[in-house]
Amino acid sequence: MQDDDIAKMPEVYDPDPFDIVPAAQAPAAVSIFPVQITPSRPGGAGRVFGANLVDVVATENPSPAAWKLRLPRGIYKAVVDGVGEKLFEVTGALMPDGNTSEINVTV
Repeated sequence: MQDDDIAKMPEVYDPDPFDIVPAAQAPAAVSIFPVQITPSRPGGAGRVFGANLVDVVATENPSPAAWKLRLPRGIYKAVVDGVGEKLFEVTGALMPDGNTSEINVTV
């Protein structure tokens, strides 16, 4: 049985609503991120170790002031002599405006 309401050929649209266009280029990835380490009380020298337990940053006497670093993504351990130690992760998170968010670590 034939139905004249059913099209015999598909309709063709011009221009094609399903054109594939190249995506916009993403901005260059940031490779290092801001970190601020603040001792909770005065102490001795401070160090930051990477996941391989090698010193990434060392300072003679960061206490009681905070010190600012720029580190790549990864897991780190901050140690302040006479105060303590703390593990922290640099994730590379971005703020809604696209700026990098600073990681604040209190030891």
